[in-house]
Amino acid sequence: MSYQYNKAWKQILHILALMFKAAGATCHEFMVKCLQSLAELRDSYNFPYVNELDYAVGAAVRTMGVDVVLRHVPYQISFNEKGNEIKRSWMLPVLKANIQNASIGFFIEHFLPLASQCRKKSEEFRQSDSTAAAVSYDLLQTQIWSLLPSFCNKPKDIESFPKLAKVLGNVLINFKDLRLTVMLALRKLMEDNPECPVMRKYAKNYLPSLCMHRTPQLNAQLINALYDYQPPSSDSQPTLAWLTTLQAAFGNLARIELGLCMSNLHRFMSLCTQLWLSDKIEVVNGATHTVQVLIQDCVEKAASPDVVSHHKTSLHKIFQLLEQCMSYQYNKAWKQILHILALMFKAAGATCHEFMVKCLQSLAELRDSYNFPYVNELDYAVGAAVRTMGVDVVLRHVPYQISFNEKGNEIKRSWMLPVLKANIQNASIGFFIEHFLPLASQCRKKSEEFRQSDSTAAAVSYDLLQTQIWSLLPSFCNKPKDIESFPKLAKVLGNVLINFKDLRLTVMLALRKLMEDNPECPVMRKYAKNYLPILLNIYTTQPKGTDDDNIRTSTFQTIAMYASRAEQSLLHELLESAVIKIKKATENTEDVKSKEEMKFLKSSILDVIRVLLPYQHVRDVEEVFKFLQNTLKESKDSTETKKVYRILQELCESEQKGSLEFISNHLDDVIQVLLEPMESKTLMPSQAARVKCLTALLLRMSEDQIVNVIPPAVAGIKSINSSCRDYSFELITKIADRIFQLKQEAGLYMFIDNLSVGLQGNPKA
Repeated sequence: MSYQYNKAWKQILHILALMFKAAGATCHEFMVKCLQSLAELRDSYNFPYVNELDYAVGAAVRTMGVDVVLRHVPYQISFNEKGNEIKRSWMLPVLKANIQNASIGFFIEHFLPLASQCRKKSEEFRQSDSTAAAVSYDLLQTQIWSLLPSFCNKPKDIESFPKLAKVLGNVLINFKDLRLTVMLALRKLMEDNPECPVMRKYAKNYLPSLCMHRTPQLNAQLINALYDYQPPSSDSQPTLAWLTTLQAAFGNLARIELGLCMSNLHRFMSLCTQLWLSDKIEVVNGATHTVQVLIQDCVEKAASPDVVSHHKTSLHKIFQLLEQCMSYQYNKAWKQILHILALMFKAAGATCHEFMVKCLQSLAELRDSYNFPYVNELDYAVGAAVRTMGVDVVLRHVPYQISFNEKGNEIKRSWMLPVLKANIQNASIGFFIEHFLPLASQCRKKSEEFRQSDSTAAAVSYDLLQTQIWSLLPSFCNKPKDIESFPKLAKVLGNVLINFKDLRLTVMLALRKLMEDNPECPVMRKYAKNYLPILLNIYTTQPKGTDDDNIRTSTFQTIAMYASRAEQSLLHELLESAVIKIKKATENTEDVKSKEEMKFLKSSILDVIRVLLPYQHVRDVEEVFKFLQNTLKESKDSTETKKVYRILQELCESEQKGSLEFISNHLDDVIQVLLEPMESKTLMPSQAARVKCLTALLLRMSEDQIVNVIPPAVAGIKSINSSCRDYSFELITKIADRIFQLKQEAGLYMFIDNLSVGLQGNPKA
């Protein structure tokens, strides 16, 4: 940097900046002399490479730290009897741009006193009418305070903040020209330390102290005062700080005086909506976040049923404001605006739908338009309206446009059906019966007409539409508000189950939802006698493809749920009928095809018995148990024996009165069946079910019976079936616990002894 190299100073300053960056953190002790020389060059008159030198000093600030740099290159600003001297003020912008991971304590010790002296000098010069000097010191004070956000950017001593907190509060209240700087600093601290208890304390309590502990009127006045200091939307950081502060102020006002908050909220919302026109995405997102928080903290409270009558005018104005933002002027922010509209529907749709439905109609028209870009966001907003206003209100003002008349068939707004399916809740079954059943019937009729006239494409369209309409039924049956309307629907559902395969899954899902939400409902129990025979017939009909397999699975789940709710007399009749059928199937000796059909029938009926048996009287259980014993002795079908053991498992694990009484009376007989040797290939697949039966009965067994369980448990550990191995290991563990309970330490020796013998496959005599 000697004059000899002056033509290359620009490049040399760049290299020095790189050196500061590379080694400044660890080798600053021999670099500070160079920094001092650079500062003297910068102070000199008309130095040609100011920007490059500032960049080099900035690199030193970033790596060495502001404290090291200022220790060796101090800013020369003094206030003394000889006069006031301002030199090296060029350093303040350099520091502002490059301070990072600094110490808040350093700002408090070095910069706060300087800023205070600058303000004092400014006031002195202003009193003596030295305006130019006063403005110079005002500018210097502003520059010093502008360093604060940099010191608050990931500081290394956040615990020093309480020393600064009171000063910042005083500045926010008394010095308008510094408010944005302080708010930006606070925002940076909260962003970088969201979970810090120090910041949590001040972020939640101190920041709104402009408003808190004051009257609601003063709170509102302070909010109105902040409007005069709205920064330009092109300056994102101050704008975000301004939004955050007003958001906190309105949140506090809503807590202490909701009415005053709502009367003032429209103006701030209007300013937020104007920010949606900004070209800066961070400003658009910041405005969206602020509006979202205001809806949750203020609008939602005002729209609650007990106070909404006092705030409807304010709510209407706010909603109109947001509704107007769906004009093309705001099209770049439509994605965010649709999210906000969804929140408004969610917050106020239940109590204020009368002035919201017009917006819904506009949204529907946009959704109908060609190539609308924000389909998912719009569907979500309409769905929010469905959840809060109710499907009947929404469809009254935004009807699906599907018509059948002499002029032709028209299908529009079919997009609404998936939206309704996903969002209908606590609806009316009666509404489905009145509005959707006739439509579904017409769709099926039209489909058949088109199919007869060989218009396959049109027929498929109406089939799909009918399926979508029926798919709404489970949503209507999800906690309906008029379960007493179900009898009007019951016969139709029975007819659908019998005649329309493609709708069976939907109908059975609807029935299960009704039973889940109304387990003791006499209306649902009443129709068990109608539905169970239909369901059993479907389940015992051999499937012809994957779709039929899915239907059988759903049918079994529905039968199981209905069995837990039906009258015992009905279940007795169904079980008796099932046993008669399976006995006939066992005696059948027709051709091979018939044998395959009978095999499926027997398998299906055994599944049915498994569901029905736990709810029977003990006498019925005894009769079925005898049949199961005979089946195990005579059957050579591994699938059949496995299903028998699954029935026994259900019986052993059941908590129903008849099952418990049967196990209590016939425990020895059941254990004897379960301990039969499993040497044949027919019985081996049933090993896991047998182990689970033994596990369920373990606490009822005597000591000798427990010992006899060890060999099959050990055999299960050797199984190729991983589930069987897991169940067997669990059984052995429980056997050890049980024996220890019965005989303490001696029991464990006995267990180990018998376990060793069990590994050979024979119980100890």
